[in-house]
Amino acid sequence: MKSIAIKLNLRNGDIINGKASLNELQLNTAWGNLQLTVKDISQIVFGILEDKSQDTVIETLVHELAENDYDRQNNAYQKILSLPVSSIASLEKMIEKDSFASLIFTDFLPENIVDELRAIHGIPFETKKHDVVTIDGEYTIPGEIQLDKIEITTDFGSLSIPRDKINSIEIFIDSEGITSKSFKLSGNMHISGNTAGGWLKTGITLKVGQKFSISANGEIVLASLSNQKYKPDGSYYTTTGTLTPGSTDPNIMAYGNVIFKIGENGIQTRAGAKYSSKATTAGMLYISVYETVYNNANTGHYNAQVRLG
Repeated sequence: MKSIAIKLNLRNGDIINGKASLNELQLNTAWGNLQLTVKDISQIVFGILEDKSQDTVIETLVHELAENDYDRQNNAYQKILSLPVSSIASLEKMIEKDSFASLIFTDFLPENIVDELRAIHGIPFETKKHDVVTIDGEYTIPGEIQLDKIEITTDFGSLSIPRDKINSIEIFIDSEGITSKSFKLSGNMHISGNTAGGWLKTGITLKVGQKFSISANGEIVLASLSNQKYKPDGSYYTTTGTLTPGSTDPNIMAYGNVIFKIGENGIQTRAGAKYSSKATTAGMLYISVYETVYNNANTGHYNAQVRLG
């Protein structure tokens, strides 16, 4: 079983880089169970999965919160705060029940306890109630990943990390043996000004001095720029249909250009419709479309291809 490079983003804010021996993972979805090849996965974001075995316990404790006895209320409150991450889903489900509306709370409000539980476990408000798997940096699939923990080997030893401690896993492809890979840059997502997923993670990790090239074609309509139609080289059609050439200066990033960076905090560099060079730093290759303002009304896409060697 071949080891793959991964980055664990833990719920407490820590980041752990290392290698794990994983070939396949099972994802249970509403449409059936999928057996996914790990090398095709770019990212896994863990949600708050419900543990139905806790439903009765949660319901009993919530009713104790509504009793006219402070000691019993406080005892129930402390017990809820000691429960695992999965209890958040059960507690939220209890709050949504019709029977919940008839309960009267004085000192301990279940809604506030949910917020406290999220804070204790480092669960952001936007965390979903299911896992989300990203394939090839583009396609997302919701479901439940069958993974209780992950064994990771680091420079400081081997660790076993429970899934409840992990916010997300990023998986890096070893570029050795890969000659090319294609990606779709969507106008309504992969815009550099989009702070929520604007950069497509190719999953390809470059080494210093490694040759690579990026080519792209297609058209994107940028609603943020008067609905003008752009091409990867920065040329665009005005609303009257006039074609305006893009800048030929490789140091200037023009709106609509395909751009890239190596590493999450790497320098943004113009690729345009065609680019070839050697990596000056090591890290994952990210690609996007240059525009400082993001508008989800953008349409169209670019077809981008990354070649190695």
